[in-house]
Order: sequence, then C-alpha cells, then structure tokens
Amino acid sequence: MMQMCKYSSCSAIDAASKARIVCILSALVLSVGMLRAADAEKPSPAERLVGEWQGYIENRGEVTFKTSYRYRLSPDGSWTIHDDSAGSDERQGWFKAEAGTLFLQPRAAAEKNQNAAIAAAIVSDVRFEIPNSLLPHRKLFYSRLSASDAMTLEAATGKWQLKQKLFDSGEIRKAPYIVEFKDDFTYQVTQDGKTLPPEWSAGSFEIENGFLKLKNTFREAGFWRNPVFFRKDGRLIYNDGDLCLWGEPAEGRSSGRID
Repeated sequence: MMQMCKYSSCSAIDAASKARIVCILSALVLSVGMLRAADAEKPSPAERLVGEWQGYIENRGEVTFKTSYRYRLSPDGSWTIHDDSAGSDERQGWFKAEAGTLFLQPRAAAEKNQNAAIAAAIVSDVRFEIPNSLLPHRKLFYSRLSASDAMTLEAATGKWQLKQKLFDSGEIRKAPYIVEFKDDFTYQVTQDGKTLPPEWSAGSFEIENGFLKLKNTFREAGFWRNPVFFRKDGRLIYNDGDLCLWGEPAEGRSSGRID
C-alpha cells in the first residue's frame, strides 16, 4: 500500500508538474505568437523596396547620367525593367533583400530556373547601388522615383545659370551664360554685353520621357549641339556620364567659362 501510495503521490506530482509545464509552454507560445504578429506588422526589407526606381550613373560622387531604364519592384516579389525610350516592359524573375543586399534575379536565370541574381547594395530606403569593379569611380545606382525630379514645362521654365565641376581639380566654374527656357518651348542664351551666335543661342526644346532636349541649328562638335538635360535634386543636369555640368536657378551673373 505504501508503495502504491508512493507511486500515486509521484503520479500526482508529475501531473501537477506537467500541468505547470503546459501552462508555461502555452504562455511562451502565446508570447512568441504575439511577437511574430508584431513583426508581421512591420514591412520586411523587400517590402520596403516595392515601387519604381530610376537608374543613374554617379561619376566621382556627382550624378552625371540618367538611364532610360526604370526598375519596378512589385508586391508579389517579382520585378520588371521598363524602358522609357522604347515604351516597353520586360518581366524579370524574383527579388529578395537580406543583410543590406538586394538580390535581383534576371530574366535569363528565371527562364532556366537558376538561383542566380544581381547583387545590389541597399544604401537606404530610397537608394541602392550596383558595384562596378572595373570602374570603381563610377556607380550605377537606382533612386526611388520622385515627383520632385520629374521634368515638366513648369519646372524647366525660367533662367538657369550653367556650372561645371572639373573632376581633376574639383574646381567649380560658373559659365558666363544664362539659359532661359520659356513656356512656349523656346529657349534663349544670353551673356552680358555680347551678341552670341544664333545657331546655338536660340532655338526650341522638347520634353520627352523625362528629358529636356534642345533643338537648334548648331552642327559643330561641342556642348551646344542639341544637348540633353534631366532634372535631379533641383538641378538641370547635362546628360553625359563623362562631364559634370548642370544648370541652377539663376540668381545673378558672373564671368567664367565651360570647356
């Protein structure tokens, strides 16, 4: 009887212990479940990158070129390359983000079901970069599409002071020219006290696919032969990856030159 009582007592203790363990585990599961629910309310790194991204080239820290391509990252985890010049979309594979890196599976890998991807460094929620080991001073980066960078007639209309940064010395030169874009899609270049060649100092312009394009009768090699600009961070930037040249809203005029 004593033995039976002993075992009965142990069984009772075991049952009570198991009950407490079940309660503790239940509480832990509930806590983990609550944490997971809380985490689920926060967007994942990949979800934060959903949207449209415009491609640019940065040369020695200066934005000098805008591509005709945009990346569209969709909520379903797929991505598309949109070509403004052709007005076309090309569906790619999946995209993922982890540990500060964005992985983009290209179309060729997706069609062959290969687990291969382009690796881009996530700089922030509004920028990622694709490294260039051959030309480290140049960066291909993508910036989240912003209305503040849209090229519109309203944004372009007015007078702009041209400036250039020399990469070798870092010197910034102010050109003697003021370029005025008018709301009738004509432009005029002026310089204090000088009569400028009409072949390039006057003409028209058009805005197409996010670019402003000058149209004139100048046919020699050089800057004034139908230059193209894009808008970025309040500047009208000359679309040439090798030169750093831009226009700023004119507040005054001074001498200088652009080589």
